[in-house]
Amino acid sequence: MAGAVLKQWLDRLGYAAEPAALHVRGAAISEAHPYALEIKSLLKPDGAVRAQAVFVVEGVPTVVFMADDQPLSASALDDVRKRIWNQNLATVVIELRDREAVALPVRKLQKAEQRFSLQEARPDGPFSALDVATANLSRRLPAWFDVKARVDSKLLANLSVTVSKLAGTGFRGAAKTSDRKRWAELLMGQVLFISYLEHREIVGVTYRGRRDVGELHDLVARMDREGVRVLVDRLRGDFNGDFLGDDRHDPWTALTDDGFDFLNQFLRRTDMETGQGDFWNYDFSYIPVELLSGLYEKFLTPEQQAKDGAYYTPRNLAMLAVEQALMASP
Repeated sequence: MAGAVLKQWLDRLGYAAEPAALHVRGAAISEAHPYALEIKSLLKPDGAVRAQAVFVVEGVPTVVFMADDQPLSASALDDVRKRIWNQNLATVVIELRDREAVALPVRKLQKAEQRFSLQEARPDGPFSALDVATANLSRRLPAWFDVKARVDSKLLANLSVTVSKLAGTGFRGAAKTSDRKRWAELLMGQVLFISYLEHREIVGVTYRGRRDVGELHDLVARMDREGVRVLVDRLRGDFNGDFLGDDRHDPWTALTDDGFDFLNQFLRRTDMETGQGDFWNYDFSYIPVELLSGLYEKFLTPEQQAKDGAYYTPRNLAMLAVEQALMASP
């Protein structure tokens, strides 16, 4: 039934007439496509999103179509949007039902839902392939396409504000501003790295039980300095590279209660500028590793970038990604 509903809607909205830009579950996707892995992930029948089709504009996934025998609940649809938002590519989700469609932005936006009937659907109408490909949709609903609401923009802004706050009142014992800034950058690099390991379940329940360590956010929320020290040391022993170097404990040792609170806010996905929770939770199991690495490099000072080891987080994350890919290959 879902397949018939999908076909009917794609025909009515003009997507079926654009086979080069439309990727449907079960159809082959060229390995040469720059986003082949991401599209396959979206369409995977037992994946986290389970989309039925993806429409690309200039090669970039832009619209994700959901269709099932039973309509998704509001919370389930929000979960789908959150996962796609973290992938940092597609902008629109359309759930196709028997006689009605529900269109939503991938970003978290209040009262954004748009509904239209199958009878209203046409190849040159709202949410059609033409509407999307010609940018009419982005002109009509600019808030849906706001680049400042993308996960890369939100994460970079939050990293920058958190580093600034940490460098201000987050540490004790460092008189020089440059030292406090270096500690803040080192600390946020560790937070990104450990969050990546935890969200990808490289460091999951089994690892924590075997190594007798806590989960980072829980340790930060409880201001458990010794627990953080143990976690960092265990990771240092299990993962190669210079990320967790000899200075790995310095920022944690100097961290004030305010500093722990800043980290707790960041890990709660609070907007560090406004204090509001106006965007989806970060999920590093979906955020591309290249994006995470690039963001970290962006918020480093030029002086820190110039030093040896300035790119330790990107180098380690890239190495982990390669190792994971090799483990997954037959």
